[in-house]
Amino acid sequence: MKSINYFDILKKALLLTWNNKFLWVFGLIVSLGTFGSNPSMRNAENASTKEEFQFLANVMSSHQTLFMFVGGIVIFVMVVLFFLRIVATAAIIKSVGDINFYRQMGVVRIFHEARRYFWRILFFELLISFVFVCIVIILAIPTVYLFALNARLLGYFALAGMFFILVPLMILAFYIGRYGKMYIVLLDNEVKSSAEAAYFVFRKNIKESLKMGIISFGLEVFLLIAVIASILLLVLLFAPLAFASYLFSAQIGVTIIIALGSLVGITVILCLVSWYESFSQAAWVFFFQEVAFEKKEDQKKMEKVELEEGITIPEAV
Repeated sequence: MKSINYFDILKKALLLTWNNKFLWVFGLIVSLGTFGSNPSMRNAENASTKEEFQFLANVMSSHQTLFMFVGGIVIFVMVVLFFLRIVATAAIIKSVGDINFYRQMGVVRIFHEARRYFWRILFFELLISFVFVCIVIILAIPTVYLFALNARLLGYFALAGMFFILVPLMILAFYIGRYGKMYIVLLDNEVKSSAEAAYFVFRKNIKESLKMGIISFGLEVFLLIAVIASILLLVLLFAPLAFASYLFSAQIGVTIIIALGSLVGITVILCLVSWYESFSQAAWVFFFQEVAFEKKEDQKKMEKVELEEGITIPEAV
């Protein structure tokens, strides 16, 4: 297999997403869906004091209907965002796979076409999650049992062994999930064949895949730095304006400046995140084409050679 030029892949993805900004719309949906379906909850002891939790509990007990209504809306929005994330991911993969064709279509038409992959991708993700959870439970049972018997030394050994088993499995699940969705969308494969093909590609390209994963992680860190830098820059720009407004127009001017700065900050962050999601997915599609489709072409060549060797030339009479 030829060596992978990761810089060319990133450059190609950068130019494609910059020249086709309709992909940013799908990137925004993926970002919102990822955030909405994975809310980060802080630890109760670190997030608030006991007095604040007591106050919250009192409010909830006195307004149970309101909290149930709000909770239902939040759950509904999370589910919708989760579904939209799947379709938007398929839309990006499909568009990047044939950008010359899909750039002529509208965002709505691409989104509607990507919907036909929804159930397969959903089942594929649920299948991977289910298998991984089952493995975790199987590995956790002897560890919990050892601690229950107060065999702490053996329990810690079992816990360490469980950790060393789960980390490779998490990496495997990540790449099978990523490659499998591309088989589903780009080649219109079924779930079973996509999982098998994804495992084969990862097994044959472990080193290349891990390098791409490290690069992707580095890009996420760079995105986080860019977001923080943008926020700090906006604070430096709007803080003097807010101070000047406070001197001349008191609280009203400060409120207007803060609201304007917040709006600009949210817009900048959404643009950065939307672009990055489309760029990252495009880079993975190009990498996938390098490691998967080349194998496919090699297989076709081998089949062609075998076919030609199997043809017998009739003897001349």
